[in-house]
Amino acid sequence: MHYDISEQAITFLNSLFKEYQDQFSVILKLTAPSTPSAQVALELEHTESLENNPALQFISVGHGKIFFMKEQESVVQNLKIGYRATLTGGELEIDLPLLYGDQKSFPLIERIKLYFQKEIQPALDAHRGHAVIKEITADNDLVIAFAGGCQGCSLASVTLKNLIDQKIRENFPQIRSIIDSTNHAAGDRPYA
Repeated sequence: MHYDISEQAITFLNSLFKEYQDQFSVILKLTAPSTPSAQVALELEHTESLENNPALQFISVGHGKIFFMKEQESVVQNLKIGYRATLTGGELEIDLPLLYGDQKSFPLIERIKLYFQKEIQPALDAHRGHAVIKEITADNDLVIAFAGGCQGCSLASVTLKNLIDQKIRENFPQIRSIIDSTNHAAGDRPYA
């Protein structure tokens, strides 16, 4: 099995293992893998209960272990865990390329939502903002709504044109245009 865990992530995990005196380990929990609603989370659980569960296997990471369900090994292939410093400390970032399985069979709106979360949302996060994909109209227009720092931001139209419209239409040529349905006047904490 191939996996890649950054040095910063290993340092962070080692500090957790040390803090809990190796009584806790990490378990990688997958919910609804190979579906549009797939989710992944890392949680701490008692090491003893994890080690005694025959349905689990593990990978060694630093001074501890990350457990996962044996039946989900094919999804866990190519697991990447990184670490991102934040104002309040930091957080682990999980990338599971096979989490959603074969996306070609997903409805168009679900494929766009997955792409949006991975490729566009991180840029919006940098400005305390986000956007929600609302619908695809009968004319193949994608309707979105900005929120957070993007709602009411004076640069929202630039973000829409130079980032969202460009990337979505480049990757989903069946989308005719992107429509912003945001009530920007209601934004209470715009970024700019």
